[in-house]
Order: sequence, then C-alpha cells, then structure tokens
Amino acid sequence: MSFLRRYHQYDDVPLEELVAQAERDRERRRRDLARVDVLDLARTERVDLPDSEVVNAAIAALRGPINLVPDRHASDLRSALAEDLRVDASRIVVGAGVSELVERTVAALARSATVAIPWPSHPLLPVAVERAGKKPLPIKREREEIVAAAKAGHDLLICNPDDPTGHYFSADELRAISESLAPERLLVIDEALVDFQSAEPRDAVLRLTDTRPVVCLRSFSKAFGLAGMRVGYAVLPPTYADRASALAPLLGVSVAAVAAARHALARRVLVEAYVEQVRRERERLSAELRRRRFEVAPSETNFLWVAPPDGDGTSFARRLDRLGIRVTPGVALGDGRRVRIAVRDRATSERLLQALDRID
Repeated sequence: MSFLRRYHQYDDVPLEELVAQAERDRERRRRDLARVDVLDLARTERVDLPDSEVVNAAIAALRGPINLVPDRHASDLRSALAEDLRVDASRIVVGAGVSELVERTVAALARSATVAIPWPSHPLLPVAVERAGKKPLPIKREREEIVAAAKAGHDLLICNPDDPTGHYFSADELRAISESLAPERLLVIDEALVDFQSAEPRDAVLRLTDTRPVVCLRSFSKAFGLAGMRVGYAVLPPTYADRASALAPLLGVSVAAVAAARHALARRVLVEAYVEQVRRERERLSAELRRRRFEVAPSETNFLWVAPPDGDGTSFARRLDRLGIRVTPGVALGDGRRVRIAVRDRATSERLLQALDRID
C-alpha cells in the first residue's frame, strides 16, 4: 500500500473503529517483528505512524498560503491548549519542541549564572543551558540536594518524568522544592514524557504554574508521535506572562506543525489508548525483567532503566546487539551499570525476553 493510500483509507473513520484497528495492527506487528533484522529499543519516540487525520491536517495546511509567514503566536493552538489546560492563553508559548524551549526559557527567564540539573538526566538539558549562556550544575536527583541548590540561589531545571531514569517527582514534592527557591529564581520542568505517568492526574504538576515560580514545558513529540514536526509549548506563571514573547520563535512554528498538533489535541482519545497500552506493558515487562534478576528502576515513562545481573550495562548492550536488539547504554547518560530500554507492545517485549533467555 502506498504512503498516501495508507492515510486516505482512514478518512472519516469513527474514533472507536480506529482504536479497534490499532488492536488489530498490534497482532500484525507481532508477526512482522519476527522478520525484522534489528529491533531498535534505543529510541523513546513512537514508532508507529501518526493518526491519518492528523497527517491530513498537516497536508491541508501545506496546501494553503505557505508563501506567507505563519502566525508567530500559533493562536489557534494556544487557544485550544488554554481550554484543555484551564489557563489563560497569554501564559502559553508555542515553540519548536522542548529542547528549544528549554534554551529560550533559561536565556530569557533564569536569573542565576548557574542552573542546577538533577543527574543523570536527558543529555540535551546541559547543552541547552550552555547555549543559553548559563553554566549547568549537575546534582544528585535527591530532594534534599535539590532543595539545597534552590536555597543556594540556583535556578533549577528538572526533567519529570525523567529520561533516562524514569523517576517521577510528585506535585507535592515539586511544590516543596519551589518553595525553597531564592527570590527571583525559577523552577523549569521538562514534562515531555508526562502523558506516560500514572502516579497522579496528568496536570497535577502543571497546576503549580498557577501560583508558584514554575514553568512547565511539554511536547507533541512523544505520546502524540509528532517528533518530526518539532512542536511543543511552555506554560508560564501569571507573573511571567508579560515576558512570554521572549520565548516564542521570532517567526513562529511552521503551519504544518501547528495544524498537526491542533488536530492531535482534538483526537486525544487515540493518544490515551496508546499510552494505556504502554503503561500496561511497562508493568508486565518490569516484572519479567525482575524475575530474570535484572534491577529495574520504577518508571513513569515509556522506557525502563535497567541494570543487568552482572552490573555492566555496556557489555550487556553489546551482547543484545549481537542478537539483533538495540538498547541505549547508560554510560553516556550517567550510569554505566544500566541500559535504557523502550517499552512498546507485548510483541516487542516478547522478542526482547526471548533474546534475554538466549544471551550468552
């Protein structure tokens, strides 16, 4: 089937039928996986193609006046997000993904010369801080050390849920951390993976932006499957709303990216079905790995942070690679004992587990 026909076949199909179709597709993938030479579990993006209607929305936008500069403020998407999140649109900034928004937020709003980052964490965070003209300060991902950094006058940047550890700070924990901040200091929270957490309501941490010096950054790259579109958004406290324009791209985000994100938001039921699948498989795969004597960190993400029985993540990744399964060695992410393994569906997990049972 051609790429375009793949999308047109789903035009005007009810959402309920699309969810059922996704279940049938999983069985097909189970069969297809047996014929895939290399199974890549090193990436954290969705591997399946986006909802056809989301792609159609992007295509429709590209058939419009793309000879003109886009709306810098992505007003339609901001309005939809404002309604969804129950915040004023003036507090929302649409940008080209979380990584860019981290850099712009730190450059425009952080007051200290040093930004403390709990570590290990996403490797692009310190890079973004440096590009913003600040010095990243790695600290332990422990509440006491983070509070100490806040009291010492540092701005804070926390990935939550965290990549690669899967760790999640609750809204109450982050509220306490924000209350320790020195005057005119900021807590920036990278919530790119927030849709996968099941510890509390999805917007529990975001509600801190209503009253605290907290900025939440979110992405359409992960659960929504639009990583190639490069679109995300920041939610600012009311006291920072007058500085929102400093975070926005000078000439906005592409019309195709905005249209895709707007449509994906309206069809969240499909995202929720995918997320629920990942959550169920995360629990099952964690149990299976622990049964095989692997150390598995509690995870609120779409991957697991795993230490093999011998405690050598790099060697373990090499042995898996020889069996056609790719995972991310933890040495470059702050812990050489571990690897990061993406969680997808039961068929993917079964191929991984079969390889583990054969590994030398």
